[in-house]
Amino acid sequence: MIIEEELLDPSHFWDKRYVKITTEQIMSELDETVLRYFEREINAWMAEFLEHDRDAENRYFRKLLKEYYPQARRILRDQYRDLYPRAWKKKFTMDDLKKVSWDGMAEDVSKRIHLLGSLSLVAEGTPLMDKIVEDLILPNLRLLAEFCENVEIKEEP
Repeated sequence: MIIEEELLDPSHFWDKRYVKITTEQIMSELDETVLRYFEREINAWMAEFLEHDRDAENRYFRKLLKEYYPQARRILRDQYRDLYPRAWKKKFTMDDLKKVSWDGMAEDVSKRIHLLGSLSLVAEGTPLMDKIVEDLILPNLRLLAEFCENVEIKEEP
């Protein structure tokens, strides 16, 4: 990665007196995530370690960072899922449709619709029930209405 570049006359490109190439180590996004979310814990571990030892080459620090990598990967994955939700959806094929148990699905969906209906009948004015209605019942009713709108049943004479 080129961080800074100054244009030289072409005659100086290969002259070592004019060209200085340095290599810088850049932190990865994974390391940045570890430090962003777990900095206090890492600082506490490092302070405890440095009371008795020296870490001139940052070996212990690197080891601590690597211990937090699985958690940081989960955080990054969740962030990318939020940013790119369609990329994470499962793609269904025609073979998947052949494997579906339509009778079992119809029974299961019917039970869940009945449960939503009975839950909406007992919905009181409590904050918990308002939250259930807002977060569970209304979004699912919208989905059901959209489904019913897209699938028309016409009776054959």
